[in-house]
Amino acid sequence: MADLTRAVQVLGMLLVLIEALLPATVFIVTSAAGSLIDAGILLALGLGLAPVLLIVWSGAARRHRLSAAAVLAGLVIVVIYLGPGYAAAIASVAGAICVAAAIDLSGDSSRPTRVPRLAGSSLVVGEILTSRMTAINSLGMLGIGIAFNLMLQAQSVPFMLGFIVVFQNTPLNSYFSRHPSTLLVITTAPRAWLTLLRFGSHLAVFYVLCAVLVTLAPMQAVPHPRATLVVIVIASIVASAAAMILERYRPLTSWKSEREVLRHPRKYVPSLAAFAVVLAAWPIVL
Repeated sequence: MADLTRAVQVLGMLLVLIEALLPATVFIVTSAAGSLIDAGILLALGLGLAPVLLIVWSGAARRHRLSAAAVLAGLVIVVIYLGPGYAAAIASVAGAICVAAAIDLSGDSSRPTRVPRLAGSSLVVGEILTSRMTAINSLGMLGIGIAFNLMLQAQSVPFMLGFIVVFQNTPLNSYFSRHPSTLLVITTAPRAWLTLLRFGSHLAVFYVLCAVLVTLAPMQAVPHPRATLVVIVIASIVASAAAMILERYRPLTSWKSEREVLRHPRKYVPSLAAFAVVLAAWPIVL
């Protein structure tokens, strides 16, 4: 059982490396202000966080999940006040301990799920409050975005582009593909497009809030605050619109497993669309 748990954790590290760290590393290395040291810090931070995130997501014991969540919160504080380098060192140690300890990842399905009262106010809010995967993914994107901004700030890059990371929220971007019954209603019921429009607008608001948190995190100096806010709003609308258009006209009906949906390459489309709009909008709003 311990060997299987370690294999799952190593597989999670490989997925994080391939799907998130390698593209970000290539961006850092090829940028004019990037360096190999920054790329190494990002790799160490991401690979160290992967086993910790797995425990928060699927840990069998509640104490293990709470401990891992405390580690994540501590790492965010370290990133903000001490810098990504210290956080990368701590994350590497924490990740190594998680793999060595082989903490059970079988989940805790025996405990009933409590549905918060606010979960019924919006599909987006309900998904975040009731899905551990979505909540962890959202918090993880916030932490990665803040770390990315701090690296850009250390290299004196004039634009804080870390908010682009928050649009990589696959559970929310693929909400209807992950809920086939809801997708069936959206595609067949009269005026059900209003539900899709409402979900997209709530998703855009959520993205704006997350992007603002990433951009205005402590220890960050925003060079062009008004222009950045305008770009954040535009990029959030574009990212949510791209996700909803794909869900309406190109749903992942042939990918039955939820994990398969989360691994589909289509998940990069909203972030790429937002990034393209950011590149086009910066010269206009400045």
